[in-house]
Amino acid sequence: MKQHRFIKGSLFSAILSIILLSPLSMAEAGETYTVQPGDSLWKIAVKFGTTVDELKEANNLSDIEIGVGQKLIIPGEDGAGDEKGIIYTVKPGDSLFFIARDFGITVSELKKANNLKSDEILVGQKLVIPVDKGQQPETGGVYTVKPGDSLFFIARDFGITVSELKAANNLSGDEIWVGQQLIIPTGDKEYKEYTAAPGDSLYLIAQRFGTTVDKLMEINRLTDYNLYAGQVLKVPVRHSEGEPAGWNIPPGVALHYVQSGDTLGSIARQYGSSTEAIIKTNRLKGDLITPEMPLFVPVNSQKPVYGIEAPKAPKKEGYGELLDWEYANWHFNHQSTGVIKDLETGITFKVYRIGGSSHADCEPLTAKDTAIMKNLFGGSWTWLTRPVILSYEGREIAASMAGMPHAFDTVPDNNFDGMFDLHFLHSRTHNTNQEDKKHQQTVLKAAGH
Repeated sequence: MKQHRFIKGSLFSAILSIILLSPLSMAEAGETYTVQPGDSLWKIAVKFGTTVDELKEANNLSDIEIGVGQKLIIPGEDGAGDEKGIIYTVKPGDSLFFIARDFGITVSELKKANNLKSDEILVGQKLVIPVDKGQQPETGGVYTVKPGDSLFFIARDFGITVSELKAANNLSGDEIWVGQQLIIPTGDKEYKEYTAAPGDSLYLIAQRFGTTVDKLMEINRLTDYNLYAGQVLKVPVRHSEGEPAGWNIPPGVALHYVQSGDTLGSIARQYGSSTEAIIKTNRLKGDLITPEMPLFVPVNSQKPVYGIEAPKAPKKEGYGELLDWEYANWHFNHQSTGVIKDLETGITFKVYRIGGSSHADCEPLTAKDTAIMKNLFGGSWTWLTRPVILSYEGREIAASMAGMPHAFDTVPDNNFDGMFDLHFLHSRTHNTNQEDKKHQQTVLKAAGH
């Protein structure tokens, strides 16, 4: 899709000044709440639209330790309102379009929630974000399968493995149905330390380690989304099927996640390196970089470092690696040319990656490639998806291809008016900044799941 400016960092690094409003179904201000298994002060604060500090003050708590069955006073003000949503403070460079996109809503919904007659907003202005917080499953207990669910996604959302989920429910296969109730196994988890890199956010770290932002905040006793480079966090150790172990960072090299406004020159100056060294170290085809893109930077050196590879995921015979978007984004970087193989037919064609920060924006390389791609979709362009395998520099990666040209055209004489979307594991749409369930299911098919 068309390249847009991004608000600095990802969605969660942007929500630094959020105050959660009380949902309609929650207790009125000043009522008591009984602590449930799995609760924490942070979760309770989020649930009732307050803060951890206010909870501690209202209940004379000296620390954040609470016990199951404990009664807590929920602080608040009478007439605080029962509108469901969150409050966002407008920052320099914001617009209704970008705020709506980052929260997965429309500009019309945002304007309606705030009684806005125009698109004008001011820095420091408070906006109500109408979001439904009822879609996330509670930790532990029983989970009811929803449309579009799969064992893979349910296991990932709860920070467990598919094998653990199947064992807890005596499942011999991967088939589940809407309305089915699944037991979510709980127990002690292993954790390791992770040091936040420049450009990191809780959202990126959660995706990287197969957990959620809520869980990261809980195990690290965080009270807000603030994160700084060098901060040490506890992250869960995953013993899951098909997940790579993570980056292997050579000595003298920093891993930098591109932030909005970064250029290769500014990054080079930050680390005492050079643009050429960064390009060669990361095997870039040009100087195009996009937010959240990982880059390896030689520290206090203008010499490139060779031999860095994206982590590998186990691969089933005849299918592609189930490789996370972070790694696929680095391996198949901007302005690269690869080969796409349709999983169902085995037909191949060449593809050129234009760019894209949340997924890969691509075009067929030639008019011949365009004709092949169009035939795969039955002779007409469509938003339907097909499971494909991307071959590039010796790797075969599971992906999902949509068959609709859109936005702007960059490759001349290929008879393709626009670009098409190529999704990988955990990649997101540009307009919602969230994973597309259909694309993710198609990626799983391409990986043999």
